[in-house]
Amino acid sequence: MDPQNALFQPQPDIWHVVGELQRLQTIQTEHSDRLSRVERRQEDTSRIKSVWGGSSPFPSILSGTPNQGI
Repeated sequence: MDPQNALFQPQPDIWHVVGELQRLQTIQTEHSDRLSRVERRQEDTSRIKSVWGGSSPFPSILSGTPNQGI
C-alpha cells in the first residue's frame, strides 16, 4: 500500500468520533430544550406566587418569592 494513499483512506476511528459528536449534539439540544421549559415554568410559578406584585405590604421574606431589587 502506498503511504500517500493511506492518508486519504477513511479511518474507522474518525467515523466513531463523528458519530459521538452527533450524539453529543443531540443530547445537548435535548438538555437545552428541557432547561428552557424549566425556566419558563419557574417564571410562571413565580408570577403566580407574586399576587401582591411589587407593592406587597409584607416583607419580601414572607412573600415566597425572592426580591430581585435587593
